[in-house]
Amino acid sequence: MGNYIIRISHIGSTSIANIKTKPIIDILIEINFDNKNIIKEILLNNNYILMNDNVNKISFNKGYTINGYANKVFHIHIKKYGDCDELYFRDYLNENHLKAKEYEKLKLELFNKYKPNRDLYTDGKKDFINEIVNLAKQKYKDRY
Repeated sequence: MGNYIIRISHIGSTSIANIKTKPIIDILIEINFDNKNIIKEILLNNNYILMNDNVNKISFNKGYTINGYANKVFHIHIKKYGDCDELYFRDYLNENHLKAKEYEKLKLELFNKYKPNRDLYTDGKKDFINEIVNLAKQKYKDRY
């Protein structure tokens, strides 16, 4: 995928220092979205599972088994270059330890509450994430 990648970044909880996380590595790959189908085929041909495909994003995972997580689990998020709220979120929490701990607490509560339902777990984080992204964009302006 090298020639198609404009920026690749480690995102998600494992990119935030000093919080508890699930053993999942989230990677954001920003591309010229005209190449979306090429990237999609490359990942499908390398045993990634397509999870979402819409006009703004395609996402894949690898490492889920019938018995739960494998030793290594990856979520790959393919987005148009510049669509990178995840980077603002990551940077803000890495610089604001108390907010990072709030996020950790929220994630653990939601995980315990919605363990079998990933969609409810994800929806439960939305308001917090949006708040942090807005704060980060004010603080960092046009960092990305």
